[in-house]
Amino acid sequence: MAQASSKQRHLRVLIIEDEESQAETLKRTICEIVTGASVTWEPDFGHAVDGLRDGRPDVVVLDLTDSDPTSGRVAGRPVWDDVWEHHFVPVVIYTAFPDVAVELNVPSNHPYVSVVQKGGKDSDVTVAQQIGRFVPSIGAIADVWEELHAVVGATLKAVTSVTAFTNQEGSPIPELLVRASRRRVAAAMDLETMASGEPLLAWEQYIVPPLGRDLLLGDVLRERESSCDDPAAHRIVLTPSCDLVRRDEGRAKDGKVLVARCIPVQDWFQRISLTTKRDAREKLAKALTEPLQARCLCLPSLPGVLPHLAADLRALELIQYAGIGDEAPDCTAEYVRVASVDSPFREHVGWAYQQVAGRVCLPDRDHASWADEALEAAKWSGKDA
Repeated sequence: MAQASSKQRHLRVLIIEDEESQAETLKRTICEIVTGASVTWEPDFGHAVDGLRDGRPDVVVLDLTDSDPTSGRVAGRPVWDDVWEHHFVPVVIYTAFPDVAVELNVPSNHPYVSVVQKGGKDSDVTVAQQIGRFVPSIGAIADVWEELHAVVGATLKAVTSVTAFTNQEGSPIPELLVRASRRRVAAAMDLETMASGEPLLAWEQYIVPPLGRDLLLGDVLRERESSCDDPAAHRIVLTPSCDLVRRDEGRAKDGKVLVARCIPVQDWFQRISLTTKRDAREKLAKALTEPLQARCLCLPSLPGVLPHLAADLRALELIQYAGIGDEAPDCTAEYVRVASVDSPFREHVGWAYQQVAGRVCLPDRDHASWADEALEAAKWSGKDA
């Protein structure tokens, strides 16, 4: 039996299915197998989107086609689009025609999207078992929605009171209201984190998956055919963000991106003489507070996405912009953009590189002999060395 969430809240399941017998069977099976499930049924695909927004279910079980197989009508398309684009919750696609899910670009590898073929032996049990697998995460997903709704509500209450965003009649100006609210929501979420009094976790400097289609300074790339656990397969983007905006497709195809190669964190340990266990933790904690150590920038891990690694800011490469893509199954680019580095850490990457290079692409020089010559010249001129 699946366990109820830590808050002991009812699990709200919405079945969207036009055949009553199918819906009743599903409802009975889900209630038997999933502890604490509260199941409602919506037979009308047209009303289902309103049900999503008004009822705010935790899980949706969605049929895609109506009861007439000859109609060719994908009646569940608007519901799927709303779930995927606007009101995401875990969803089980329950359909007699799995090929329809492929046509709708239902992802095959998302942990909270499942496709179950209707009509197979105990298919209703399979649906209930899949919902049971969602249960441990339901509370966390619901908490995110609740916090977002609270922040948006507080933002609208505050922003609509500012006369700058209203017209002469006192009505909100839609464009200004949206823009002002967008900025305040982002700031409010950051403030919520800072107000907790807890320091950021190391991995919170990342935005995963990355936002936007354009690369940014500090983005982390990985060779597509390599493991996410291989530090040497990763690169850090060093080209300034302003030079990475793809104004047209031609620029995307022809441009090159400056990147730093990454090394295993163990190699960085050796470079900073972290060789004994006795004082390793104290010395490492101090090293991590420094902006730069041994010409490398250490980056934290995010399990399943990034290993512990360090960017060697002297090991540089130029790679084709067009050779960088995302993790979509149909993308064949050589490199995958796996994470962005958020501000102010993004600026920290650029600053660290400038400290090493002096200027963009400045080559290595023999600083030791330069120093010797300068000291010798100072002695020859009679000045203190």
